[in-house]
Parts: sequence; structure tokens; C-alpha cells
Amino acid sequence: MIYNLANILAKKILVYNLIKNDVQEYYKYSIQIHIERFIGFSLLLFISVFCGLMYETVFFYIFFSYIRRYSGGFHASSFGGCIFCSVTIYLVYIKILYPILLQDILLNMFMLVFSLFIVLIFGAANHPNMHWNMEEYAMSRNIARVVAIIEVNCIILLFVLGVSYSYILFMSFGLTLSAIMLLLVKIIRQDVS
Repeated sequence: MIYNLANILAKKILVYNLIKNDVQEYYKYSIQIHIERFIGFSLLLFISVFCGLMYETVFFYIFFSYIRRYSGGFHASSFGGCIFCSVTIYLVYIKILYPILLQDILLNMFMLVFSLFIVLIFGAANHPNMHWNMEEYAMSRNIARVVAIIEVNCIILLFVLGVSYSYILFMSFGLTLSAIMLLLVKIIRQDVS
């Protein structure tokens, strides 16, 4: 359904001469990705409102999506699989891990430092859908490392400034989840050379 909607929108853009025929497939794919991201974010936001964690989830999404853009990581084989995994991970976090981390600041700090090391070691994963050339891959690895360092420093600064610990936990989870996805893609060898 999303593929069909993206196809219709790309054809409309082509009909109005906003793009050329030879780039229609790129626009169709880009539209599809944006629709899927919107649906995924909207679903998580809906759940977060229901659970009373909307603002925390927005911070999680900012931290997660910014580093994920450069680091890459595990990708499900379908949009349905991605949504299922995303919702499951989010629910496990807010129902099981989040209450534990609220009581144990050292565990969160350990997870944050471990996540930083994962990103510093691997940098990025070249997923088949990305198919970066060597120069793009090297650039993404370097940017992911810088983003991870910036995010950790932001988290530390906000913690020192006394920002609510719940926000700190969700920001930390954004980086931690990205590192887990990066580590997973390396373990299952989903990345390409």
C-alpha cells in the first residue's frame, strides 16, 4: 500500500514536470521512506502519549534518528517487520528496562559508555539499501562517531544541569539502541563491503 502511494505521488510529480523521468525511481523510493518514517514515528508517539511519555519519546527519537542516519544498522526485511520490531523494542524499554534504569543510574551510564565504544569502534554499517561507495562509507563512519561523541556530551551536560532523569534515560536509549542495531548488523553480517 505504501509502495503504491509512493508510486502515485512520484507519477504526479513527474506529470507536473517537477522531476525528470530518469529520476522517478529515486523519488518514489524517497517518498516511500518518508511515509514509512512518518507512520513509525506517529505510532510511537501515539503509544508514548498513551503511556504519558510523549516528551521523553520525542527526545529519544531525535537522538536515535540523528545517529542512525549516519551509523546505519540492522534493517528488517519489510516495513511490517520494522514496525513490529520498533513497537516491541519500545514497549520492552518503557515497561521493563526504563523502570529499572530509573533506579540504577550506574547501569544507564555503563550502557551509555558501552554504546559510545560500539559506535567509535564500528562507526557505521553499509546496508545493501544504502550501498555507499568507499568514500561515502568512510564519511558516514566518521560523522557517526562525531555525532555519538556530541550526543554523549549533550546527555552529560543536561544531566549536570539537572534536566529530569527520565529525559536523560530516553536520550541515552536513543544512542544505545543505535549502537545495538549497529552491533547486530555486524554480528549477522547484514552489511556489505
